[in-house]
Amino acid sequence: MNNYEVHIKCGHVGKGKYVEKTVVVKAESAKEAALIARWLPRVKHHHKDAIFSVKRISIQRAKEINEINRQDPYFKCECVQDQRMYQEDIKIEKQEDIKLFRREENKKVYYYGKEKLKNPKKYMTRYYFEGEAV
Repeated sequence: MNNYEVHIKCGHVGKGKYVEKTVVVKAESAKEAALIARWLPRVKHHHKDAIFSVKRISIQRAKEINEINRQDPYFKCECVQDQRMYQEDIKIEKQEDIKLFRREENKKVYYYGKEKLKNPKKYMTRYYFEGEAV
């Protein structure tokens, strides 16, 4: 088993925001270390870019990183109130390329005469969906 330094994107700091942290993971390969780190608590699991880098390190460097993490206020927080208390100490980054989708913008709007339909499936038949209104 080797020690790997994994630079990750952590969450629970607000929508579209993240915190960059470094953790130590014991694994057989760098690929396995990245997979283990992705599913650690507080990591943005479903982001494709949740893992920034993976690097093999010595035991002494692993102890240094673990000591830094023990003193880090982000890892000491247990609830939102604790996190707000240490907000100045936690370096929060904003995601620039985040895309927020709204259903109303992507939905097709249907009308019955001049009236906009809230639930168009009530008023439609199979011919209406083919482009021919009955």
